[in-house]
Amino acid sequence: MGVALGLMAVVEEVTPAEAGLQGALHPSTGDWSLEAAAAHLGTSQDALKLFISIVLGYPFALFHRQFLYGKQPHMIHFYNTALGLWMAYFNFGFQMFHSFACVLFQFLVLRLIGRTITGVITTFIFQMTYLLAGYYYTATDQYDIKWTMPHCVLTLKLIGQSGRGEI
Repeated sequence: MGVALGLMAVVEEVTPAEAGLQGALHPSTGDWSLEAAAAHLGTSQDALKLFISIVLGYPFALFHRQFLYGKQPHMIHFYNTALGLWMAYFNFGFQMFHSFACVLFQFLVLRLIGRTITGVITTFIFQMTYLLAGYYYTATDQYDIKWTMPHCVLTLKLIGQSGRGEI
């Protein structure tokens, strides 16, 4: 009886947030959420999502090679687009629309201005300004995995595409 009262006193002292974390770390709870897995591994949820995306890239690439290689281009484009949008949403939620907006801007520049020096300069100024503004508005004192991380690579690719001879 005394042990039970002592345990009840300990349980009452635990805050609800601590109780949820402790429950997530216990294997018998059956909590398979990303939040619980990240807490169990001692990492952030964003880092775990990024790692899962990288690891899942291999089976998706194998599927592409086995079943889509050499098929009609529209099937390959649909697969790559759907998979890319899903991975972007999985990692960054609706913040993936930052990348979508920059790709749409780049498309419009290529269609309206073309591959001229004006198009290259316009692309460079817009894409770099957008990226630097993203860095400024999402900056914290620690390393974060946000939409700006892959957007850096996208920015370089879009700037490079503005000067190439193909679309």
